[in-house]
Amino acid sequence: MGKADRIRRKHEDELLNAPQKKKKNPKVGKIAGRVVLVVLCLAIVGGAAWGIAYTTGTVHRAFTAMTVGDQKISALEFDMYYHDTLSNVLYYYGQYGLDTSNIELQMYDENRTWADYIRDTVTTQLTEAYVLYSEAIASGYDYSTDEYAQAQYEAYHKQFETSASDAEMDLEEFVKAVYGNQMKLSDFESILERRFTYLGYQNQLKEGLTADDAEVEAFYEEHKDDYDDVSYRYFTVPYETVTYTEPAEGEEPAEGAPASEEEAEAQTEANRKAAEETANEMLSRIEDEQSFIELAREYASEEDKEKYEEDDATLVTNGSASSTSPLAEWYKDAARVKGDTAVIDNENNGYTVMYYLSRERDASPTVDVRHILLGTETAAEDATDEEKAAIETANADQKALAETVYEEWKNGDQTEESFAELAREYSKDSNAAAGGIYENVTEGEMVTEFNDWIFDPARKPGDNAIVETSYGYHIMYFVGDGLPAWEAQARTDLLDQKYQETYDALAEKYDVSTHEFAMNL
Repeated sequence: MGKADRIRRKHEDELLNAPQKKKKNPKVGKIAGRVVLVVLCLAIVGGAAWGIAYTTGTVHRAFTAMTVGDQKISALEFDMYYHDTLSNVLYYYGQYGLDTSNIELQMYDENRTWADYIRDTVTTQLTEAYVLYSEAIASGYDYSTDEYAQAQYEAYHKQFETSASDAEMDLEEFVKAVYGNQMKLSDFESILERRFTYLGYQNQLKEGLTADDAEVEAFYEEHKDDYDDVSYRYFTVPYETVTYTEPAEGEEPAEGAPASEEEAEAQTEANRKAAEETANEMLSRIEDEQSFIELAREYASEEDKEKYEEDDATLVTNGSASSTSPLAEWYKDAARVKGDTAVIDNENNGYTVMYYLSRERDASPTVDVRHILLGTETAAEDATDEEKAAIETANADQKALAETVYEEWKNGDQTEESFAELAREYSKDSNAAAGGIYENVTEGEMVTEFNDWIFDPARKPGDNAIVETSYGYHIMYFVGDGLPAWEAQARTDLLDQKYQETYDALAEKYDVSTHEFAMNL
């Protein structure tokens, strides 16, 4: 029932239930009737007008959801950012049980629903976007002359055009399908222009930031727990936590089971003490690293003895110094030296015997690589034969395209820059606008086939190939070795900190206000 219908029905009910009067002035009655009729007509026309204005986007354009400085952000633009953020949330959290149909009621934390969280996230995004957009305009920045911003814009636009084509729609139809009938193509283009203006200006700010080796070293010393790897050996003596289960009426506890909560606690305490005594006994017998290895074999349970036949069964070489676990609180102590030992109460997981080896910067090698991704799809388990055949055909087309693009590069000058140009044109990965570059990649970071190719011991600068993964076909170009892992991460974190400080200083100049009604349209 529409708003006008509800108003009409309510009025009819009032007339039917009104007390009847013996005498009534006919003239007054006619006037009252006309007034009621006019009110009803206005309500109906007003409701219809609102509906038209809402579905055509007039309302969304007219209402301001946020103001950042002098910039007014319409409900239409807020809604577009909300949709994009919602899509990301559903992609990442839907698989963990988030009810995608009920985010207005599901709690994100004690005080906010998931919808509240998304609105807060969008508010933060748009605040940064319009602080930087305002700064860009004030500085005379023009995204149409910025190669980076244009590449990002074209890649984003091309993705929409391809998706529209796949859906057999023109671009405006597809934009409406994604963002609702309120969004016109001209609105979409206007929002994109502002978005890529701020992104281009943001990139320009970041590119202008530098960090010399001395700064990186100082930053590392201040935050070394985040970048160090700790090596140690450990062996845990577990114990059983006994629980009491009340037997059914008329039954007795099972043989050996506790007869009460108190008895269960007493049994647990006895188990704990026995484990602690065993761990301390092992500790007292440790003489060196080799003795630790041999003692672990001796104290291992029968079911675990085979596991400890391997010398490395007790070895950890990448313990995190930033961890807050009981083990980490011991091994990251700055006074720790090789050969230190201890027994750690590992919070109901048993008593862990420790043997400290070393703490050093994570000097794991990294590599730089460019790629051009031609993505493929995997048919769903319930896909029809027709759908499977269509996906198979599309994947074959992507393989053929990968081979064509690869041949195009090989038939040219075969330089890194010419490869980057093709990546900007063809790659479907998010780094296409940057020429398909991945810098300082650590082993295990990428999907298996990709990882195995770039970390092949025989790999050398300029190597190239097509590698197939679950994501599709990757045309590869090996650039060379990157920085040691600790330095790459510390440098990135330092530059991120410098950017945040730069942005925070800019943001202080702008007042931000939000308008809840428009944010919820």
